[in-house]
Amino acid sequence: MSVCYTRIIPEDPRFVPTPEGEESALSLLRAFLPKDEVTAKRLEGVQFIDQGENFERVLCPHCQTEISSADWGAWVDRAYSTGFADLTGRTPCCDRPSDLNSLTYEWPAGFASFMLQAEDPHVGEFVGGFLPDDVCAAVAKAIGCPVRQICALY
Repeated sequence: MSVCYTRIIPEDPRFVPTPEGEESALSLLRAFLPKDEVTAKRLEGVQFIDQGENFERVLCPHCQTEISSADWGAWVDRAYSTGFADLTGRTPCCDRPSDLNSLTYEWPAGFASFMLQAEDPHVGEFVGGFLPDDVCAAVAKAIGCPVRQICALY
């Protein structure tokens, strides 16, 4: 049986909210998802927050060309060697500066030091999936940083 995780991460991979911001965001999500377990995780440094089986492809943010898994993997390996302290690089397609967090992931993914997570959340009539934009906007305001949402399937 598959498990779906809805994750919310700050757009800034190094951002970690204050304890008050974290608790406020948790309260908002728990009120929206009263049937579900919602947790906050402060990660040990920057980590890749993937989409599991929902991974389709990675695109250049400049020219929208698909980046090969070999090129993306080499970029990730370089960043990993720095403990993800340096996510920067140049796109292999159009040789423009970017960073791993700014690439276009289909489905969304990203790098983070903090995340909020709900396992198999009950969103409307469905289990799993993306939360409404207004909920994400409220979470962003609570933690003090724009956010992105990741729907991971395992």
